[in-house]
Amino acid sequence: MRWVKDGPDIPVEIVQAVEDGRVVFFCGAGVSQQSGLPSFRGLVDAVYGKLHRNRESFPAEQEAFENRDYDQVFASLEAAIKEPGLVRGYVAEALELAADADTSTHEALLKLATDRSGKCRLVTTNYDRCFSRHLDATIRVDSAPRLPVPKPGRWNSVVHLHGSLDDCGPEKHELVLSSADFGSAYLVDGWATRFLRELFQHFIVLFVGYQADDLVVKYMLQALAVGLAERGEKPRAFALAQIEETEQSTRSSWDAKGIKPILYPKGDSHGVLHATLRAWAENATLGLLGRRSVVAERLGQAPPADHDELVDQVLW
Repeated sequence: MRWVKDGPDIPVEIVQAVEDGRVVFFCGAGVSQQSGLPSFRGLVDAVYGKLHRNRESFPAEQEAFENRDYDQVFASLEAAIKEPGLVRGYVAEALELAADADTSTHEALLKLATDRSGKCRLVTTNYDRCFSRHLDATIRVDSAPRLPVPKPGRWNSVVHLHGSLDDCGPEKHELVLSSADFGSAYLVDGWATRFLRELFQHFIVLFVGYQADDLVVKYMLQALAVGLAERGEKPRAFALAQIEETEQSTRSSWDAKGIKPILYPKGDSHGVLHATLRAWAENATLGLLGRRSVVAERLGQAPPADHDELVDQVLW
């Protein structure tokens, strides 16, 4: 069903599963860009700018950047700078949130991630403080590497899977930033892998704010592949995804990873995605009253010429 014109057509079973508390929203950098924060690529550029370092003068760093291996860029940069905490301090500066930053989508996602009993279950790979602006004392925040066991009935928190600026140790060394950090989280120590396997076993996962070829998606799916293959399972995962080159190529990219895309048209700043999440959250938090208000408003209008978002909402 569609919540806004030209927005993503969200399967009704996903809308119902969200109401039942069976969906975990998994949020990436794309969610925070509306708040004025950079993507992973933008974060690399920002740190180089603060260091006054010309990346093109360092072939290995430039090659990794062009290949979108941003974790390797940070690994090379930290090895070259040889000053613990400097690079990560600049990362924190680049992610500083303006006082008037728009975090309404984060607020909407938290509402959608909270079930009828008040338990909130949301995961983000972002380090920023956007979600923290809308948390009350009843919702805990868990940051890497200290993660909860994501089981129904027990888990009630917002999880910063790759660390949080508010809780990342001395010199921010617990942020999962470089290739060494990712290797530790997903392979050597494996705490991120254990969390994800448990998460996918118990919940439907809805990715928001990622592209199919994002570095983070690659690490997560590689970590999950072995465990899922052993059980003969595929991840119960969906992604709200913007159409890139063509609808078919975008769909194929996600399908190849075992994730079902819920597509929306390409546009400036992913406006229809943010509008969809806010409208969805507004109606979901009203419960039955929300459904009644939709019916009362829509049935007073002339019937649309085509099947559109108004029809979807009335059927819902």
